[in-house]
Amino acid sequence: SENLPHDTIFIRDEPSTLVEVIQAEDNDDSRMAALALTGLLNDDTLPALIDLLGSKKNYVRQNASWALGLLADKEGLQPLTKLLNDKDDEVRREAILAIKRLSNSCSLNSEEKEMITSKLIDILTRDKNRDVRFDAARTIGDMEQGQGETISKLINVLQNDSDWKVKSACVGVLGRIGGKNVVGPLNKILVTDSQVDASWTRNRAA
Repeated sequence: SENLPHDTIFIRDEPSTLVEVIQAEDNDDSRMAALALTGLLNDDTLPALIDLLGSKKNYVRQNASWALGLLADKEGLQPLTKLLNDKDDEVRREAILAIKRLSNSCSLNSEEKEMITSKLIDILTRDKNRDVRFDAARTIGDMEQGQGETISKLINVLQNDSDWKVKSACVGVLGRIGGKNVVGPLNKILVTDSQVDASWTRNRAA
């Protein structure tokens, strides 16, 4: 594609031009163009970003996800959930964070929150990347779905995940949505391994 100067991204406001830059080889320009696209009051913006989620380039899917989170339009929710199983760690993280932004800026109904929570719980229990699991746990808290199954799986992750950063995120979520059922597991954290990296989790449990 054509190499466009940096200021062109903000001067030329045609969605097609910005989409071209988003798909360019320069990741910084791609990010800037994605941001600029969210600022256009244009009916083509949302469809363009959703289409970019299907790009073969990891950074394009990542930047399009980020932009959809900024756009804060519920129409972007379902397309973003499809990226929760993306092969690239950073794309999965960006999709999760975009969903988190959407949940904070849009009024999601209980069915939507339940759907997202279920997908995030799946990620939390099986994803190999600690940062992806951490982001998933924090976003689950924003869904505020305190059903028994959700709490049970969070407690299971708290007890079995090998990463204390993820455990700490689970503690924070359980503190928000849990009830009496979480007291025992949280108390157990207070008397567990005394290694330094566990202190963050124990402090949150307290």
